[in-house]
Amino acid sequence: MLRAAGKGDRDLTMLLPRRRVTRSVQAAGLVAMTLLAVVGPLLVFGVLAFEVTTPISVASYVVLCLWLFLTNRWLRSSDYLGPRVTRFGELIGAGFPVGFLIAGLGLLLPWMSWPQLAVFGAGLVIGLPAWPCIPVWFLLLGRYLGKS
Repeated sequence: MLRAAGKGDRDLTMLLPRRRVTRSVQAAGLVAMTLLAVVGPLLVFGVLAFEVTTPISVASYVVLCLWLFLTNRWLRSSDYLGPRVTRFGELIGAGFPVGFLIAGLGLLLPWMSWPQLAVFGAGLVIGLPAWPCIPVWFLLLGRYLGKS
C-alpha cells in the first residue's frame, strides 16, 4: 500500500476513487510489477526461454504503464500530490502504449519501406523515453512525499 509520510501518514489509496475499476487497476498493476520482477531473473538463469518471457514482459509493461497513467490521473484530481509528479506520471504512463500502438500500425505498411520505417521511428521517439522514466517517477514521488 502506498503511504504518504508526513501528511498525517495518510494512505494514498484513500485518495483514489472508490470504484471497482480502481481496485482492478491496482491489482493489475501489482501483478504486472510482480511478473516484471520475476520473469527477468528466470530468463537470466535459463529457467524460461526468451520466446516465453518476451510476451509476458511486454504485456506486463503495457499494464504497468496503464496503471501508472490511471493512478496519476486519479491522484491529480485529488490535489494531494504536486502537479509535476502526477503530470509526469501520466505522460510516461501514456507514452509507451501510444508508441507501441504507432509502431504496431507500421506493421500494416509494406515491409522495410520508407513509410514503415518512418512510422516505426515515430513510435520509437514517442515510446522509448517512457521506458527509463518510470524509475524517475518513483524517485520524484518519494522526494515529494519526503518533503511533505
